[in-house]
Amino acid sequence: KNSNNTIYRNNLTNCYIGIYIETCDWVNVSENNVKDSTGPGVDFYFDCDNNTISWNNISNNQRGIIIGNGCEMNNITYNRLFGNSQHGLEIYAASNFFIYNNTANDNEIHGIYLRNAANDNVLLNNTCNDTPLGYNQNEGIRLTSGSNNNHLIGNLADGNDDYGIRIDDAVFTEIINNTLTNNLDEGIRFWGQGHNATIIDNKIIDNGQRGILLWQDTDDCKIIGNTIHSNGQYGVYLDDRCTGNLIENNSITEHTLYGIYLYDDCDYNNLITNDINDNDDSGVYLEDSCDNNTIDNNNISETTAGFTQETGIYLNGLALSCSYNNITSNYINGSSTGIYLENSTNNIVAEDNTLSFNSKYGIHLEDSDYNQILNNKNSFINNSICAIFLNNSDHNIISGNYIVNSSIGISLNNSNYNTGLNNLFTGCSIDIQDNGIGNVITSDDGTEPPNGNGDNPPNDGLLFLLILLVIVFIAIIGIIGVIYRKRQKAS
Repeated sequence: KNSNNTIYRNNLTNCYIGIYIETCDWVNVSENNVKDSTGPGVDFYFDCDNNTISWNNISNNQRGIIIGNGCEMNNITYNRLFGNSQHGLEIYAASNFFIYNNTANDNEIHGIYLRNAANDNVLLNNTCNDTPLGYNQNEGIRLTSGSNNNHLIGNLADGNDDYGIRIDDAVFTEIINNTLTNNLDEGIRFWGQGHNATIIDNKIIDNGQRGILLWQDTDDCKIIGNTIHSNGQYGVYLDDRCTGNLIENNSITEHTLYGIYLYDDCDYNNLITNDINDNDDSGVYLEDSCDNNTIDNNNISETTAGFTQETGIYLNGLALSCSYNNITSNYINGSSTGIYLENSTNNIVAEDNTLSFNSKYGIHLEDSDYNQILNNKNSFINNSICAIFLNNSDHNIISGNYIVNSSIGISLNNSNYNTGLNNLFTGCSIDIQDNGIGNVITSDDGTEPPNGNGDNPPNDGLLFLLILLVIVFIAIIGIIGVIYRKRQKAS
């Protein structure tokens, strides 16, 4: 092997490859200007270790820098890589690189690209932007094809045509304290087998479609402490069998649809202690067989004028039921409906959820059976129309809840065989409204509380029918009496 060579302050233009290094160690390539090559500007090929590439300007080549095939322990620092027709920096089948403070802007495909088992690399404080000055760069940083155990820390990716950071089929990726802004699709996108990623303390702002997307079997990731603001439709989006992920202590605000969205068999995820405010449709939305998730201790509120958060937490099982989810200790304020379960079964809404000042309902169950609404103390406060509203929903348990200052406390509309024990009503115009069959609802002292008129019929519809029959019967008797008297006079 050749070693300890220096390539310094050269101007290289219109070459096939600007600088080519093969099977060499401890080479220093620095302060060169390399441009307009038909191939790469700098190419390290096969078993090149402990080299340094720094302070170079590399532009308008096919690739800026490419390094691969068993190269290890190389340092790539302070380079300007711009206007290259494919990638600014490409690393493949190579590991243990330190990639620091490079600027990779306006390259046509990727700013920095790691592929084919490019493992155990550190990408620190790099800038990968698409500016108006060059190519429309597709992605700031991309990892793919089994490039595992990489650490992306403190990087900036702004204005790229697709994604700030994209991870495909790579595991144990750390994404920490990056700034991802104004990218046209997502700030961060994971696709396919991107397990065990850590996404912590990033600023993900003003991206076009979503802040963070985990898609297709991306499991056991941690999304913690991020600022996720105004990213088009979605803050955090999990799609297609994403399981066992933790979404904790994030600020997720001002999206046109959902703060957090789980779709299509996303199970056993934990959504904990997030601030999810001012998202136009719903704070948290689960759809189509998203089961066994925990939604706990989140603050979901409408706080800013101009935003109308329709629902705090929405479980939509219209196609396939969302079941066995636990919704506990959340604070939901200022939505149209606090918690909405539609065609969803066997969920638990329990343990001190606070649902206040929602303009329609605290909780709305629509075609949803066998759910439990339990032990929500000091919780259903000033929900305008109804605190707990069931429509076409059977066999639910509503017990141990405290309901304050709603027009109707609990309303059971065409809903049958529901049980409610030890609920406490204060300041409601009507405590219970019930036109179903077989419902048993009691207050805190074990009695059936009166409604606003002082009586509590077990079935308002049946009572109305009975009164109507009595009126008809009296009318018939009266008609018969008139006919009888006329015949008596005639005779």
